[in-house]
Amino acid sequence: MIRAILFFVGRVQGVGFRYNAKEIAGKFAVRGTVENCDDGRVKIVVEAESQEIDRFVEQIQVSMPGHIQKIDRFESEPSHEFENFSVRR
Repeated sequence: MIRAILFFVGRVQGVGFRYNAKEIAGKFAVRGTVENCDDGRVKIVVEAESQEIDRFVEQIQVSMPGHIQKIDRFESEPSHEFENFSVRR
């Protein structure tokens, strides 16, 4: 299990991105949060098996064609702080 912090760059605010991500998260064994950043990006913090995170992110990309220009990904040890996947701000 890993923790991934993902920053989605592009036209990702004001287009239902966070709620779409939450809906998709319900189809995968992932826990974490999604929130808007002040600089226009969307941040997802997610904990799961690496392959499950890959599939989750791929599904987000498929569901938001033309919106995501770039994804910055940083990985670390999981904190196990999340009970589910939720939307923040």
